[in-house]
Amino acid sequence: MSLEAWQQLEELEKYIHEHFDNGDCPKQGCPPGPRVHIVYAHYAALPDTTRNVLDAWVFPTLEKYDECKAQQKPRSLRAAMDFLGSHFLWVRAPDVQFKGLPAPPTEEDIEPTLKADGGTLIHFISTKFPTLKSTAQDAQAKQTPARPISVTTPLLIDDPQFIQQSNETVVTKTHTKTAKEKDDKTLSKKGPEASSPAAQAPPTAGQVEHGEGYPLYRRLCFSLAGKPGEHQLVNAEGVTTATVQFAYHQETSHAALRLFCVSPGFKFELRKGGKSPAPAAPDGQPTSADPSAPTETSPAAGTLKDEGDPWARSTRAGKYGDQLWETTTNLWVGTITRYGSTHGLGKPLAEGDDHPGPRLTTTQDLGTRFAAQLGRSRSIVFRAVRGVEGPCEAIQTYDSGLLSWGINQWTANSQELWHILAFIYDFFPQAFARRFAYYGIGAWFSGRSINWSNLRLPYREVCPYRVPCCGSGVEVALKAVLEDWAKAEAIAKKKAEQRAIAAKGKKATDAASPPPPPRDPIDLPPRRMRYLAEKLKIKGAEWYSYAMCYVFTTAGADPEIQMAMAQWMSYRITSIDPKGKTIGVVIREFLDSLRPSAAELDKRMIKAMDALRDDFLPEAQKEAEAQFGDEKLKELEAKLEDAKAQAANNPKLPTTTKKPKARVDPQVAAAQAALDQAKTTIERAAAKLAVQRRDALIAEPFSDDDADEAWISWPKRCADAGKRRSAN
Repeated sequence: MSLEAWQQLEELEKYIHEHFDNGDCPKQGCPPGPRVHIVYAHYAALPDTTRNVLDAWVFPTLEKYDECKAQQKPRSLRAAMDFLGSHFLWVRAPDVQFKGLPAPPTEEDIEPTLKADGGTLIHFISTKFPTLKSTAQDAQAKQTPARPISVTTPLLIDDPQFIQQSNETVVTKTHTKTAKEKDDKTLSKKGPEASSPAAQAPPTAGQVEHGEGYPLYRRLCFSLAGKPGEHQLVNAEGVTTATVQFAYHQETSHAALRLFCVSPGFKFELRKGGKSPAPAAPDGQPTSADPSAPTETSPAAGTLKDEGDPWARSTRAGKYGDQLWETTTNLWVGTITRYGSTHGLGKPLAEGDDHPGPRLTTTQDLGTRFAAQLGRSRSIVFRAVRGVEGPCEAIQTYDSGLLSWGINQWTANSQELWHILAFIYDFFPQAFARRFAYYGIGAWFSGRSINWSNLRLPYREVCPYRVPCCGSGVEVALKAVLEDWAKAEAIAKKKAEQRAIAAKGKKATDAASPPPPPRDPIDLPPRRMRYLAEKLKIKGAEWYSYAMCYVFTTAGADPEIQMAMAQWMSYRITSIDPKGKTIGVVIREFLDSLRPSAAELDKRMIKAMDALRDDFLPEAQKEAEAQFGDEKLKELEAKLEDAKAQAANNPKLPTTTKKPKARVDPQVAAAQAALDQAKTTIERAAAKLAVQRRDALIAEPFSDDDADEAWISWPKRCADAGKRRSAN
């Protein structure tokens, strides 16, 4: 955040403190009189604070809220500050309409939420509401009756540019590649010079919530800030808005901010196995063959049964062998697998494993796709390890790693998963926005290391976090971005003043004006979000929840995130210092850098060597057949066919001892044995050729002469993007 933006925000906070009442409703309830409630409607996505906070300054809704003073309506400092704080947590949602409260005491029609700040006000001429009768459900739940309110809301984010992304300046570059001359001394340039950095365009409509990997339901939540909310699940396929009913609780209290949230909604199902057809539209709701041509409204009658918080449903609670599906997208998330005494979700971690989903993306696919950037030697490493850890979409939750993801199975427990999240946020901002920030998931870090090392990963103080839609986590989040931030900044400012005084050698009374507040480096996440990240850090069971697994496996299918995975793996290869080593040694040391046991390392190395051998088998098979003699092989096949033809007309055939009812012609048996022997000879010769060529390949010296420098060098990657690194 720039100095100007910081000062602008400070002015806004000062304005709120000066203009609103620092009081709350008494415990016995608010006294009779006019009231006004403030509402913030939002999407669950993390916001870009510049657009969601600073560009909306001072917030039109707060100005209207302030004007209520002339109408003798209390205006709460807490509600106003929570309204500001909420803009750091979620993307504002315009055009949400609230209807159905009785008039009177409702004073006037409630205006739709504003495009500028997602806010609206609900005015009451008094607190004299009609008496509500308790229902049987109220009595059973031991709760006071609640007045219904009708909410009509958009279901899709109106402007994806409001979703959080880093201040990214890097573009895909074609770097200078070098090749050694015959004298091994000089280098000649090959390829165009690197271009200068330029800003990437923010995500546009159509990049978020559209296409594969986005659930078709929406989970709507209405709550008081910091309290558990009421939830409704609606089908958003082919529609743009929905109308639902919620309970309007604590209608006489003016001091609490009302929150309305539109979140991605899921429909998970555990199946016994086997791929089922795409499910029909639930509860009679219409489906649309073309999601890009939506209808207008999903009626209130079309709301679905809410199955609880998908971020709290554990993948370790299923039965062995069950398959987890997200049915609105007909996506197979994984299969419940046993690991010792623990059950958890697993998606195939090896090439060729049987699974009901579409083909997954292996490191061999990445090595082929990015061969021009990786160079020949690194592409060979990618090919070799394709069956060792997993494809890009792979996840598993059944061991101490909590959640493991991707081509090298980065784990949440070891924190490498945190670092690759930070890397995606840092260098692939649009991909992070559409695959993580859209779900309320963020990554904060304080800086970057000089080098990429598997012993000391490149980001400092990394903290992954997720903002919920309601509950105590919201109260903690608001306190973090408002109070905790303010306290920390006051301490930092005081220390800066003390340092300035000490540097000038003056007493405090002689000190000049205090130094300005520290700026947010433009290449790092905003400092204010640190306090939010630390309080809402993703922990424990949330990592292996249904929703989290869905997010990561769909993220792994995103082509831009697959590019991030390929670069991250390439930096790991660089970290083992491959220069001067053979390709075979680099493969083994790379596998060892993933920290398997000694016995497991040997198994993985065998898999890698078998994979490279198999790459040579098709061509070796052709050569072995040619060496044996194509005509000779055809002659043996022809003899077998002739023997079978003769046997078909011979009713007097001996029976075999193994199968008394089977009748075998000796000539057929002899011809078949000769052909089998020939094929065995060819297969052995092909295998020998494949092994020889594999061994020759892995004995080659590893070379980066044909690799893109930014794909093999962390310092170069950071320099291209204008990202600072430091030793501390």
